[in-house]
This record gives sequence, structure tokens and C-alpha cells, in this order.
Amino acid sequence: MIKVYLLRKDLNSFEILLPYKGAKVKVTFKDGNTYKGIRPRLYTNDKFRQKVVESSQLYKEGVIVLERTIKEAGDDEAAEVQQVSRGGVTGKAAEAKPEAPEVEQQSVDGGAEAAGEKLEFANLGEAIVYVAQQYGQQVQTANEVRKVLQEHGKKVVIHK
Repeated sequence: MIKVYLLRKDLNSFEILLPYKGAKVKVTFKDGNTYKGIRPRLYTNDKFRQKVVESSQLYKEGVIVLERTIKEAGDDEAAEVQQVSRGGVTGKAAEAKPEAPEVEQQSVDGGAEAAGEKLEFANLGEAIVYVAQQYGQQVQTANEVRKVLQEHGKKVVIHK
């Protein structure tokens, strides 16, 4: 899935190093036109870059916003399989490198009555992105993730 991020500044282009887990990742916004009032954008289907942008301070402050998503061929099938199967693999990597303090290890289960599919996420961010991609809903907390996924009969485990 291609995500299009809009930089809410009147610039033609903008290049920045965003900090992410001790590394600096370069992202480039381009194709802006200050004369015509067109703001620069970043187009990417790189999941890592998307995670970096969405965890950045500029994104949290609204300087960078997600303008739209563009589905690519095979996105629906691959996203579901990838999200479910990644939990065990990335869970160990997440233990080696702790997440931000506000993301604690938590188990969010749908309760005994929701005997549906079980989903595992390496962190809260992945769960939020999954809900946005699959159901088009914006959530911000583990409880909101749980509520949406319970409505769809799914159990959830969110690792640190």
C-alpha cells in the first residue's frame, strides 16, 4: 500500500532526517510549488519509512499528515497474512530494543464470547495501522483497538 504524506508547509521540497530507535532516517518531500500553493508530498510503500514518519514528532504535531492511501495489487491478502504471522518474529526483536515508554506489553483479548481469529502485533503502532488499513477507522489507544476488533470478532495480543 502506498501512503501519501503531506507536509503542511509552503515549500517546494523538504528533506529531513527523522530519528527512529537511535537511527536517523532520511525522508524527502517533493513536488511542491509555492507559487501555485501546492505543498510537497512524500509517496512511499516502504513499511519501515511509513512507521518512521508516523512515529515522528512532526506527524504527532500535525506538520506532516497522511493525505491518502493507494492500494496496490495484493494488498488485502498480504497485509492480513503479514500482520498475523509477524507477531512472533518481531516480538523477540522488540524485546531486544524497547519501544517508547508509553507502549507497554499488554494483552488485549476480545473476551471469551469473541471466539474469532487471534491477531498478534509487535507494538501498539502496528495495531493502530492495521485497524486503519483494514477497517478505515482511526484509533489511538489499545482500548480503542480492542473495541474495533471485538466488533469484528477478533482477539488481539499487543507486544511491547
